[in-house]
Amino acid sequence: MFAGKPEFTLRRAVPDDAKAVQDLMYAAFARHVPALGRKPRPMLADYALAVRAHQFWVVTEALPELEEEPANDNYCADALIAALELIEGERHLMIQAIAVRPDRQRRGLGRALMQLAEAEAKRQGRALLRLNSPEIMIESLSLCEALGFRETHRQTSWDSQIVFLEKVLA
Repeated sequence: MFAGKPEFTLRRAVPDDAKAVQDLMYAAFARHVPALGRKPRPMLADYALAVRAHQFWVVTEALPELEEEPANDNYCADALIAALELIEGERHLMIQAIAVRPDRQRRGLGRALMQLAEAEAKRQGRALLRLNSPEIMIESLSLCEALGFRETHRQTSWDSQIVFLEKVLA
């Protein structure tokens, strides 16, 4: 998935990742607040709960080694740069959230996580992959369309038009 990028590591999230996931979601979605007039749903979630309750994947990037011992116990040798949250449905897998740190966007990480979601859905015997997004998130919707998702309907929520998409898996 990250061929040619050995500095990236994909793994399942653990409860200790919750704060870093929350920070990532804030960083990735903050630019949408002015257009929406509110915080997007991923900025409002309880990630301490979500990491435990849902299928959560994270991508980390190795940080340069320190020349001396870290000053506190909060030092982490890897930086969380992307995350994918999946929720199981009866016949489908729902992409609840996907985020890439702003300074790592446009490098294929979002596309790679979307491909992971599809692979996981197939592996788990799901016939559909679903997601929804506010219509103002044009870049996200364009990526979904390029990956074969089709719009099923739209619905107004919190004064925004939400686009519902799904991909039938072969």
